[in-house]
Amino acid sequence: MFSALLGIFALALLAPVASRWLGEWTGWVYSLLPLGMLIHFASHLSAIQRGTVFASHTDWLDSLDLAISLRLDGLSLLFCMLITGIGVFVPVYAQAHTSSTSETGRLVGQLMAFMGAMLGLVLSDNLFCLYVFWELTTLTSFFLIGFNHQQPAARTAALTSLIITSLGGLAMLAGLLLLASTTGSYELSILTTLSTADNSAALNAAIFGLLLVGAMTKSAQFPFHIWLPAAMQAPTAVSAYLHSATMVKAGIYLLARLLPVFGNSEVWLVALTTIGSVTMIVGGTQALFANDLKRVLAFATIAVLGMLVMLIGIGTETAILAMFITLVAHALYKAPLFFAAGAIDHALHTRQLNQLSGLGRHMPFMACASLLAAVSMMGVIPTIGFVSKELVYEVVRNNPWAIALTSLTVTANVLLVAVALRLAVIPFFGRTNEDLPQPTRSSIAEWQGPLVLGISGVLLGLVTPELTARLINPAATNVLGRTIGESVKLWHGFTSTFMLSLLTLALGMAVFGICQRRPSMLGAIRLPTAISPTKIGSYLGIGVKQLSRVTVFALQSGYLRHYLSVILLTIIVGTWWSLLTVSGWPSAWTMSSIRWYEIVLVAAVFTGTLLTVVSHSRLAAITSLGAVGFGVTAIFMLYGALDLAITQFAVETLTVILLVLVFLHLPRYERRSSRRRHFRDAAVAVATGVTITALLLWVQDATSDLPMSREYIARSVSEAHGHNVVNVILVDFRALDTLGEIAVLSAAGVGVHALLKLKPEAVE
Repeated sequence: MFSALLGIFALALLAPVASRWLGEWTGWVYSLLPLGMLIHFASHLSAIQRGTVFASHTDWLDSLDLAISLRLDGLSLLFCMLITGIGVFVPVYAQAHTSSTSETGRLVGQLMAFMGAMLGLVLSDNLFCLYVFWELTTLTSFFLIGFNHQQPAARTAALTSLIITSLGGLAMLAGLLLLASTTGSYELSILTTLSTADNSAALNAAIFGLLLVGAMTKSAQFPFHIWLPAAMQAPTAVSAYLHSATMVKAGIYLLARLLPVFGNSEVWLVALTTIGSVTMIVGGTQALFANDLKRVLAFATIAVLGMLVMLIGIGTETAILAMFITLVAHALYKAPLFFAAGAIDHALHTRQLNQLSGLGRHMPFMACASLLAAVSMMGVIPTIGFVSKELVYEVVRNNPWAIALTSLTVTANVLLVAVALRLAVIPFFGRTNEDLPQPTRSSIAEWQGPLVLGISGVLLGLVTPELTARLINPAATNVLGRTIGESVKLWHGFTSTFMLSLLTLALGMAVFGICQRRPSMLGAIRLPTAISPTKIGSYLGIGVKQLSRVTVFALQSGYLRHYLSVILLTIIVGTWWSLLTVSGWPSAWTMSSIRWYEIVLVAAVFTGTLLTVVSHSRLAAITSLGAVGFGVTAIFMLYGALDLAITQFAVETLTVILLVLVFLHLPRYERRSSRRRHFRDAAVAVATGVTITALLLWVQDATSDLPMSREYIARSVSEAHGHNVVNVILVDFRALDTLGEIAVLSAAGVGVHALLKLKPEAVE
């Protein structure tokens, strides 16, 4: 599996080059890649149904428990087939909407890279591997959303998506690390079988909250949903792929995978059902109010994502089955509707619903595909959408919160029915708008994908028992941790649930009819512009910029003394906090252990330091500084470090000579700083000195016979062939550290040399 993922990324990198030779066949050829992967995954259906799991493990960094662990089970197989199934039609459609071969290669390459990242995400079994692929989807989606980078709106949308999903990814990483540290495993397959009951309630709440934020940002849950409508600046092929079946489903996958860990928690139930319910109402309402085709689809996607989160929160067997069937149904009807919106925009250069009508006679295949998709979205028998709606109603009607959840779910579905009618009826039926140019017929590259997916939504409804047995039940088995053998049928008779479905259709049609007859009503009750998602995103962006500006001005003043003061004060506070709260006071020590000549040496060093600071002469300051160095050399000799003393003596001597030679060429010495600044600098310096002194006392109080020091001594002669332990440590055991210091000094020397060689231009 890992080699297959590497192959996908390699072919994605080659796409811009390959498009030069493939030309207009680039999309068709690259569609074979997801098609081949789809066939590969489909070949595992029977084995997965029997409970077989396919796994591969490649060690990465054993010491950090990093491994590329991939695992194909029922849950990952379902997502893999959705990712590759929708992905088959995306490259061909993308080529039909690009203006040049090079643009096609770039777009197709990015789409294939995104497909590889998504496949890696749903196949990952190691937490770190999961996070790497999670962030790869964030990065590739950033480039895809900002594909038309010449447009400021596209750049803004891409940045908004990147900021929100990246922050969520960081929160998720923290949650994953805490979860792994408390359970003792970094493998999802093992971790989901372990219990977190031994953890404190606060720790479990923190872990769940961090993971929930990651899932919410990725799957556009309220209030993090604002990036998804903005992302409609991306090419339609990107929107159809990322925002119907792939990227926005990543958070759903994470929540489903973690259900065995948190599913028994009351917090899980309350949080997910509340967030999901609010999200589906907000999304459905905004979808009804929006006028841009792609924004309508974006908000409708948000509504369905909220419904999926609500079902995961409920977490019963029927709820999980309903969630997976809704997941499949949504992918099969939302992608064709996105494709249709892109074809309309490509032909007429507008996506405004109030300007579109009568396009069915010019785009018959696209109209047919949109109608099939809309029928499934409405939940009309015999589509897969009907099955999903029936199951969802069964779940909410048999829930302790039945009245509230049923009311909210029916309301959301009524809104989605009205939205589906807006998407299928308004653009393709009625009189043609004479103010718009005559549209050209859609090419086969545009309509073949939507038509196949629309027909699939109907056919899967007819074979619901087979779909459930071969694909849905294995996924539910992995999530719930027990064998699921329930058979879901298309028709259950004239039950109360079926009557509720009919009521939903009737109310949805009524809402659509009212909106058509009185379009001014939408404008009257539309969400105020000042608090719309776009404006909220804009306000957040402005707030981040203002906060960044204040932070930069406070911390990046341009003065080195300010930077040094901040660094030293941070060290002081952190050190004392650690010493007083963790280490405790050192053992008692007395002055009797200090000899008189040690006091003399320390006093000499202190006097030299004081004279260096207060001296009004550069020569006197250099002399005092040299005295400090020689005093330290004497202390080294006193404690038997003769080689270190010799090195220190040589360095101090050369330093004094160099400083004298350099300072002779500097301007006259002047004090330009105020007395207040002197006191402030003195306070920081004294605090630093006291902190270092206290730290040394604590270190002296600790044992010095550590295993590491003994290891250095034991191996210095036998392996490094050196009797001087200090030199061996610097040259051998810490060779890379020493090399880094040499590199830094060399770079500084090159910079100084360049400055010395720089000659000012002659002033005329």
